[in-house]
Amino acid sequence: MIFRNTKWFIFSAVFLLTVFLATFLKNNINKEVIAKINGKEITQNDFNIALLFEQQKYKYQVQKYEDQKQFDDGNIFIPVPQKLSPQQILERLIDNEVLYQEAKSQGLEVSYAEAKEYMEETRKITNEILAGKLQVADREEFLKTENNLRQYIKGLGISEDEYWNQLIPIYQKYLSIGKLKAKILSSMPENDKKDPEKAHLYFEQYKNNLRKKYKIEIFKNNL
Repeated sequence: MIFRNTKWFIFSAVFLLTVFLATFLKNNINKEVIAKINGKEITQNDFNIALLFEQQKYKYQVQKYEDQKQFDDGNIFIPVPQKLSPQQILERLIDNEVLYQEAKSQGLEVSYAEAKEYMEETRKITNEILAGKLQVADREEFLKTENNLRQYIKGLGISEDEYWNQLIPIYQKYLSIGKLKAKILSSMPENDKKDPEKAHLYFEQYKNNLRKKYKIEIFKNNL
């Protein structure tokens, strides 16, 4: 059986984010407040985690791009990876917090129990892929990533159970944002929904308008 659930690939990024979070919390805590959204603080530590995550993601995307370019003899149909600036990373942190607060205000927050259930299903899928019961498009790459992840977990001195449990509140936040996004996009004309670019622009416009409803304070621009 070949696994094609796109949610797996969307939320696989959360795995690395959690590892970086644990690493920073253990070794490099900086609680300086650099922004607030309706009183909710974003710290320098939050930014450092997001920055490291983006750096690793960009490195991965560049490698994939170069591999694909070499494989296709220069004829490549995926976009050139774009590196985010520190200010763009901070703006993304702010956007996510605004969206999460809005999801909660509209009664769309995913419960802890629901997020835990999602975590357990994701963990089950991971184990089934490792056991060969499910197949992914690039099994070698998946196994390499999974092995690196397990080494990180081991290095942090935590169990796999502790690691997976740390994912629950992160899943809770991003699944809630996902529910809000699905609700907003459902109001689009049917034909426009089928166009990814139109859907992206529609949600970006919604997000930009939504920010005006929230009190956003930025205390540090030199990042």
